[in-house]
Amino acid sequence: MKTDTTCTICETVYAVEPPFCLKCEYPFSALEKDKSVFVGRLFSKKLKIEEAKNKIKRAQNILWIIGGINVLSYAVVFSQSLVVDLNILDLFIGLFFIVFGFYASKNPFLAILISLILLISLYALNAWVDPVSIFRGIIFKIVFIVGLVYALKSIYEVQKIKNENDYF
Repeated sequence: MKTDTTCTICETVYAVEPPFCLKCEYPFSALEKDKSVFVGRLFSKKLKIEEAKNKIKRAQNILWIIGGINVLSYAVVFSQSLVVDLNILDLFIGLFFIVFGFYASKNPFLAILISLILLISLYALNAWVDPVSIFRGIIFKIVFIVGLVYALKSIYEVQKIKNENDYF
């Protein structure tokens, strides 16, 4: 009676037991200790992937908050004066961040990278025009930048994990 071998990790079925799974690289012929180490590393990688998803969601929230602040800023200035001047730029910047917040669901690395570059450029431009502006809301600026950088770092690590193994 011939029995097939099924991988305990990815459930790939093999007619003949290979030394390791071709999909997830589970070591069939290894010692139990080595199998346990493999499963631990696999679990750690899965946690990194879940962590990256959470960081992407936080980055999306950051982009929506930045966008909302800019749109709200435009709305407040517009309601107080009927003159539409450079403040319309706040509206476009706000809409840009809101759109890229949604786009982060489809292509998180590109959306967050472009948004981070724009955000740092805006902070630098404001500091060049009004050097004291860099200190206004410094905590929020730091939180926004660090949150986006951590999301990019996590996305990069997940891509590395996915490139190493077809299982993910």
